[in-house]
Formats: sequence, C-alpha cells, structure tokens
Amino acid sequence: MMEGVEEWAGAFEAAGFRNAIRAEMLPEGMEPEDIRYATLRWNVSDQPGYGAIGPSVVDPRTGEIMDADILFEANMILGDKEEYREMVEPRTAIDEIYNVSAEEVAMSSRNELASFYTEMGMQLDMVKGILMARGQLKPGEPVPKEFTDQALRWVTMHEVGHTLGLRHNFRSSVDTPLDKLYDTDFTAENGVFSSAMDYPTVNLSPEGESNDGHYYNTSVGSYDRWVISYGYTPDDDDAADIARMAAQPGHAYGTDEDARGSGAVDPLVNVYDLGEDPLAWGKGRAAILRDLIPEVPEIALGDNMPYYEATDLFNTYFFQYVRALGPTVKYIGGQY
Repeated sequence: MMEGVEEWAGAFEAAGFRNAIRAEMLPEGMEPEDIRYATLRWNVSDQPGYGAIGPSVVDPRTGEIMDADILFEANMILGDKEEYREMVEPRTAIDEIYNVSAEEVAMSSRNELASFYTEMGMQLDMVKGILMARGQLKPGEPVPKEFTDQALRWVTMHEVGHTLGLRHNFRSSVDTPLDKLYDTDFTAENGVFSSAMDYPTVNLSPEGESNDGHYYNTSVGSYDRWVISYGYTPDDDDAADIARMAAQPGHAYGTDEDARGSGAVDPLVNVYDLGEDPLAWGKGRAAILRDLIPEVPEIALGDNMPYYEATDLFNTYFFQYVRALGPTVKYIGGQY
C-alpha cells in the first residue's frame, strides 16, 4: 500500500515536481486527526459502509488541498457473501449496476459506493473459482498473494488519486487493445487501463492464452500523468497547452455521470469492463463463466468441503456473468 501511494510521485516528477509524495509510518505519538499528516488507515468493521474512501480538506477560497485521510475496509478483500447473495437475483444485480441515484453519483468521486467492497470480494472469489477450474488452485486454498498485492496497490493508487483532486475515469479501459490485455510486457509498461481512477474488473485471460498479463494496474497510467501535469502546472498558459492534448491516445476520459444513471448512454464508458471493445470483451468473459457454471459442483467440492462452497461459487459466477454483459445494454440505442 505504501508503494501504491508513492506511485504518484512519478506523475508529479513528470510534471516537474521531484519527491512530491512519499509514504512513511506515522510517527509514534502522533494522531491521524493531526492535519499536519495525510494518513492512510486500515479498518475492520462488523458492518462496513464502504470499501475505501479518500476524503480530503480543501480551502474553499483557493481550491488548495490541505489534508487527506484515506480509510480502507478489510471486507474489501475478505468479501461480504451475505450481501452478494442478496444481489444475485438478476433484476437486483442490474439495478445495482445502473439504477444509481443522482445523489450517489454526486458523492461517488469522493466516497466510494458501499457496493465497492462487495465487488472486490466477488472478483477475488471469481479468481479463485477460475483458477480452481483450470487446476491451478485446489478447493480451500487461498487466492494467490499476487492478486491481493496488485488489488491493494491499485485501490491505494485510486484513493490517493481522489485526495489529489481527481475524479473517476470510467473510460480509461478503452485505451488498451484487447489483444494486449494478456501481454505482461505491455501491461507492465502501459497498465491494464490508462487510469488508476477507473473501476476495473480483474484481468483474466481466456483458457489457453499463454499469459495472464497483470490482474490490475501496478502503476499510475498515461491519463493520470497527463491530468496531474494539467492540474498542478502553475502557469495558466502552460496548463492550456497541456489541456490541448486531451484527444491524444491514452487520455480517454468519462466520469460518473457518463457511466451510471439514466443519462449514461456512451457504450465506451462503463464500470468493471476491460479493453477497447467492451462488447467483445463482455461476450468473451461471459462465455468463460457460462461454460463454468455447469461444472460448479465438481470445481468447488473437494474432499470434505461443505456444500455451501458450491452455492457461493455459483453466485460468484452468475453475478460476474451479469457484470460482463452490463456494458452491452448501452449498444442498444446508445450514443458515443
């Protein structure tokens, strides 16, 4: 998580600010509420209302960000099976994706929706289920540490981005060609998506591909570096020149109002999708899950494993199947 914080230092260095951000343990005796310290805390709650939030204190006169205190919930990684069982009914699942109130959209750039931690838990369970189906993981074994490391690193970058003044960017996934998603060399240099401010799904290759790429971004993307240069460049003329680069590859942008709610009609602006063609990607991910659903008992039930493991895995596959097909709705009467 400290590495996720310091990934933003590279974006600031590209903008001309060296050593702008560093992560250290809070000095002994200091309190997180001390405004001299921007903090990152790990919480364990019985009934969490969020996955991770990145609130900050802003001077209304100047827009200067004075302080930030990021909170992470353990349940973001542990998952909340009771809630996703409730959401697995098809209509409810679709409502969860699209029927977001205007108030939720307005708040979501600073306060991640409560469903976020559930989604991360579901993605973890999907990774486990697919790896078990491919014989790379046995029932009851934990998900690979590489997955949780990359997930925590990305979420940290995402929340730090909010405290730096960045909104969500749900279009950044289209900057990555589909045939490069599973190319580790490409994703190491360019990321799975071009902005840490996206809401991605986990990057898993179809069976038979030789390379999985990265599960999530391990560094900030091209959009992030560009927008930090724009936002923090003190000279107005220089900032205007940077703004003119908006149409360049790697700078795709679409935020909350473009992705969710009744006015969100652009097929290229979505949550939890990957690649330059959301329709093709969604069909591919749905096909993987559709083939696995009939095999759930065989996959989930090893020696002495309880039957509810099969129920949980079915719920995971089915909900992620709905997620994968979510972007296809906008191709019916949508508008770029």
